[in-house]
Amino acid sequence: MKRSFFVALLIFVVLNASSNGRAAFAQMDQMKDMGGKKIKMPMKQSASGNKTPEGQVPVMLTPHKQKLVGVKTRIVSQKPMKKMIRTIGRVDYNERTLTTVTTKIEGWIEDLSVDATGMAIKKGKPLYSIYSPKLLQTQEEYLLAFKAQKKMKRIKDGGGLASASRRRLLLWDVTETQVRDLEKRGKVIRALPVLSPASGIVTEKMALSGMYVKPGMALYKIADLSKVWVLADIYEHELPWVKKGQIAEVTLAAFPGQVFEGEVTYIYPYLNENTRTATLRIELKNKEGQLKPGMYANVVFSAAATEGLLVPESAVLDSGLRQVAFVAKAGGVFEPRVVRIGKRLNHEVQVLAGLAEGEEVVTHGTFLIDSESKMMASMEGMMGLVGMGDWKMEGSKMGGMDMQMGQGEMMMAQADPSPEQLTVDGLKLQLSTEPAKPIRGDVTLHLKISEAAGQAVSDARVSFTYTMAMPGMSVETVKTKAGKTGIYVGKAFLGMNGDWQTEWTVSRPNQSPVKAKFTVRVGG
Repeated sequence: MKRSFFVALLIFVVLNASSNGRAAFAQMDQMKDMGGKKIKMPMKQSASGNKTPEGQVPVMLTPHKQKLVGVKTRIVSQKPMKKMIRTIGRVDYNERTLTTVTTKIEGWIEDLSVDATGMAIKKGKPLYSIYSPKLLQTQEEYLLAFKAQKKMKRIKDGGGLASASRRRLLLWDVTETQVRDLEKRGKVIRALPVLSPASGIVTEKMALSGMYVKPGMALYKIADLSKVWVLADIYEHELPWVKKGQIAEVTLAAFPGQVFEGEVTYIYPYLNENTRTATLRIELKNKEGQLKPGMYANVVFSAAATEGLLVPESAVLDSGLRQVAFVAKAGGVFEPRVVRIGKRLNHEVQVLAGLAEGEEVVTHGTFLIDSESKMMASMEGMMGLVGMGDWKMEGSKMGGMDMQMGQGEMMMAQADPSPEQLTVDGLKLQLSTEPAKPIRGDVTLHLKISEAAGQAVSDARVSFTYTMAMPGMSVETVKTKAGKTGIYVGKAFLGMNGDWQTEWTVSRPNQSPVKAKFTVRVGG
């Protein structure tokens, strides 16, 4: 017996020194023989053929402990998997309709027709006029060749020169209409108008009146807003739910109650490394010009419904290496299972393997049960090393030490608590509690004070402090109220199981204060 006691004490000290010692020792009562039935641990494979995680064992919790931990369960069931994705998007230009206006000949800008950013322009309308000596010279050459061609229709030289001059004008973005006007007019134009190649809104204007320009200089940028893009970001785990051609609903703060429908035309083939999101392109019609680039939009995708085995996200513990869930069995046993998950949707996850329809899975209190399971496996391993695999804890006592266990709590207390009645400086002090066996929460303390001869003391002022002897525990002070003759009453919040130290101060007129200490055991 002595050897067993010292070995058990050694195990306790080692576990108590570790950060998880309390959780492990709180489950030691599961190691004892419970009604002739023992839990077989560890269990590598469950009865249904599902794998039990390595380093974990089933956990047994009494109904009281389950209530303290806050255990909640839910039945695993087949449900329609309809995913609703909500995200934020931004309206942007349709890149396919962006046009940059450049010059192909050097010269000076005159007569700006479009002189401000944001102006609307139609295709074929003048943007500005340009004076260019080369352009002027080419017009004159073409007119001379054109007139010579008319007079000498059979001379190939005349026709070839006119054709070359005409082609040069067209290459400099002089339109066919402008060339025909030149032929009819029969005289050159000093500053030739440059016409817009596209319809839209001027988003950038670099052209200034009198500016000297060279070939390749960008003078205007024009955007056609009849169609716009909405760029929306979704998380990578939501990518399986979105396909090209899918319809998205777009709403904007500027148009409350109005829903715009657009089509997903492209899913970008890379992720944003900072946000870990993928970008989708949604194309919207914008004939009325309501949607303006730069606006923020709310985007909703509705994925098609399919059947799947679903559990709440809180039921699965994902360590990155494996996913674990706990299945509730008869008799308060919680069995750990390795599961494989699929899609995530609306705070639920799809289970591909490890659970069966109709099983009851833990949804709240999972982390605490997981800790208990790991600590129980560690305890069994340690006991195997010291040859104590069949060691039992009878009545949760080891020798002269009293083991008290609650929800993940463990404390060592002396077998003999402090007396409930003391005699100090000629006063008899007797402490009682309400309830008589204190439980965690509010506890009412009654201190009865009397003289040595038995006469009740009713002229005292009584207060007490209470705390638990552990690091970080604060000391609370309570002033009592006089109840029945010689009895002083105060209320304390004793929020943990264990021994609480109370120190009482009794002050009487013209006498020195009397102090006394009592221990109040909670949950004993």
